[in-house]
This record gives sequence, C-alpha cells and structure tokens, in this order.
Amino acid sequence: MKKNSILTGMLMVMITIAGVAQENVEKEKFYFSRTITATVDEATQQVKASLKDEGFGIVTEIDMHKTLEEKLGKTMNTYRILGACNAGFAWQTLQKEENIGVFLPCKVLVKDIGGGKTEIVAVNPSQLMKMLDNPELEGIADEVASRFKTALEKL
Repeated sequence: MKKNSILTGMLMVMITIAGVAQENVEKEKFYFSRTITATVDEATQQVKASLKDEGFGIVTEIDMHKTLEEKLGKTMNTYRILGACNAGFAWQTLQKEENIGVFLPCKVLVKDIGGGKTEIVAVNPSQLMKMLDNPELEGIADEVASRFKTALEKL
C-alpha cells in the first residue's frame, strides 16, 4: 500500500511540474521576457540601448500606469510600453502584407515587479505572423524575433 501511495504521489508531482512547464512554454510562444535588477527608468534606458544595437528605434513610449491613474483613478506599479521599430523590416513587411500595420510597432514592456526588479517583455513576432498565414512574412519575423531575444539577453 505504501509503495502505491509513494508512486501515486510521485506521479502527481510529475504531472504538476509538467503542467507548469507547459504553461510557461505556451506563454513564451507569444513573448520573450527577462527580469533584471534595476529601476524601470534604468531598465528603460538599457532596453533602448540594447534595441538600438539590434537596429531598432523607439517610436512610441506610453506610461500606462500614469494613463490609468489619470483616466480611471487606478494605481499600479510602473508599467511602460515601448513601441520598437526597424524601418527596414517595417517596409519589407508592408510590401508583403498591407495590413501589417495593426502589429506595428512591435511592443516591448518595461514593468516594475517590486523588490528592485524590473521585467522586460518583448513580443515574439514569429508567433504573431503565423496568425496571418502568409509564409512570405516568416523569415522577416524570425529575424526580428532573433534580434529581440538578443537584445534581452544583453541586459
């Protein structure tokens, strides 16, 4: 009886671990993330520099926490949305899909998660482009995704 209980317990633990791992894999499909020890302002400057090294400029910057406080009176930790763009890649994608603009610029979040830590989250364009079912976009999206991953790894 003890043997069965131990085996059942081990099996339950393995199923739980597998479920958590699968959840993380699913999330990673649509975005890449990295947590660093820095303030949001420091992290924002680091992210901008790292993205610049990979050929991207920031064309929009939204302090979502301020907007929600002003519009709704709601407070939250600092939450910044950066719009990253590489004009060359944007041009290439526009030539292959005229409505690609709904996905441009690519979003990068810089958010305070407490304890002196900031999480940086970048969209995974490879996964988003699959929704459009346009094989001509895949190579471009894969290159952008690779550059976003590299930029996050450098932080």
